[in-house]
Amino acid sequence: MTKSPYRKARQASDSLEHGFGELAQIRAYAVEAVDKTFSYIRGAILNVLLLDGDLSAKMRNRRPVDIRSPRRMIRGRFIGEANKLAAMGEPYPYLGWTSSIRALAEDPDGSLRAEFEEQMTVHCGEGVEFRAEAFEVRGRLEQEQDHIQIRSGEGETERQVTPSNDVEEHQPNE
Repeated sequence: MTKSPYRKARQASDSLEHGFGELAQIRAYAVEAVDKTFSYIRGAILNVLLLDGDLSAKMRNRRPVDIRSPRRMIRGRFIGEANKLAAMGEPYPYLGWTSSIRALAEDPDGSLRAEFEEQMTVHCGEGVEFRAEAFEVRGRLEQEQDHIQIRSGEGETERQVTPSNDVEEHQPNE
């Protein structure tokens, strides 16, 4: 009897969490479950969105490219007194960042093009300002491809391919 995507994902999760599975088998279960699971999620989202019929059909049949989404970073510096960087009652300054898709279209070659709208709000102490110096996007366009890094700052844009094992991963502490 074939295991459902839920059972495969559950087996991978339980094996990892409780330490009784071999990593190769855990990964195999996860890989087997991901395509079908994403197709269910994608289908539910497409049922809610009002997309053109052709685009909706093409979106339903796409295989997930990579489970790691692009990471966006902004680099800059705070200007002000070092002991007053954080807003009153906060342990440190932080950036509130929301993203939304402004437009989604299919190019003639069949690839999808998305335009994003970014809203950033700096939360810092009174009399302190944040000066953005660079905006970076890191990620992959194809499965198992090296990372592509796009950096923009002060009127310049730079694109480079960085071997995946050379890219530092910065994940927020939650």
